[in-house]
Formats: sequence, C-alpha cells, structure tokens
Amino acid sequence: MSEPPLNAHDQKGLRNQRVASIVVAAPAGHLSALAELGHQADEVYCANMRDGLHFAVANAYAYWSDVSEDEVKTILSAFQNRAPGEPASSGE
Repeated sequence: MSEPPLNAHDQKGLRNQRVASIVVAAPAGHLSALAELGHQADEVYCANMRDGLHFAVANAYAYWSDVSEDEVKTILSAFQNRAPGEPASSGE
C-alpha cells in the first residue's frame, strides 16, 4: 500500500519549517497521484508515469518483491544509525 500524497496539514507543517522547497521524486506513479502532488509540491519528478484503473507500482518493474515492515525498519535503521558520510551496511 502506498503512502497518500501530502495532505494540507503535512504541507503546512513543511512550509512552517521554512523549507526552501518541497521536492517529490518517485520511480513510478499513477498520473492522478502525480497531478495531486504537483498541486502541493514545488517540483515532482517521476521516471515512469502510468494511467489506468488497474495500476500498481509493481507493474512498472520486471522484477518486484514485497518487503515486510520489519525489513523496511531494518534498512531505515541502518541509515539512521550511521555516521555522516559513512555508507549504510547492507546487513549481508
């Protein structure tokens, strides 16, 4: 399940932090979701834009496998706990 686009509260929170701009980048996305993001973000980049009733991001890839929530937490933790400039360990 993908995250919903920025809502007004998220966008206002980012703007209140005086960020220079809100930039969204995604490898694949549905045209309607990208259009909505375009109204909220300053810039939106997407390499693979798709349309249709039965779109799934997985359809944009030759190889796709689901990642569990625990795997995501492990990957994010590896990046969060590293020293600045140090590459994150792949855990392998």
